[in-house]
Amino acid sequence: MPNQIDVVLSKKGLNVSPGEAKAKVGELITWRFILEVEFFPARFTIYFPYGTPFPWHISHMAATTPDDLRKGGAIVAPPMSPGKYKYGVKVNRLDTGEGVEDIDPYLYVYE
Repeated sequence: MPNQIDVVLSKKGLNVSPGEAKAKVGELITWRFILEVEFFPARFTIYFPYGTPFPWHISHMAATTPDDLRKGGAIVAPPMSPGKYKYGVKVNRLDTGEGVEDIDPYLYVYE
């Protein structure tokens, strides 16, 4: 069963749950994106500024309509390297660049 991390933008702001996720090397992780407020077109960004367990340091998912999220608004990837990783999550509007706060949760990858 893949690990799921929910990224939710609500009236209260941006929230990532769990804030400290754990996954085994090679086990799929799914960042699922949820907008509870009108913020379209949106771009969700996951980035690893200080080392990454993935073959990428940054990944984006765009949603121009609510249907884009209902059809599977997610980034899915298996971590390849064990360790403790601090990463960033942010949401910006594609048309204006307006963004919400950038939060920094943790991902623990074990063998």
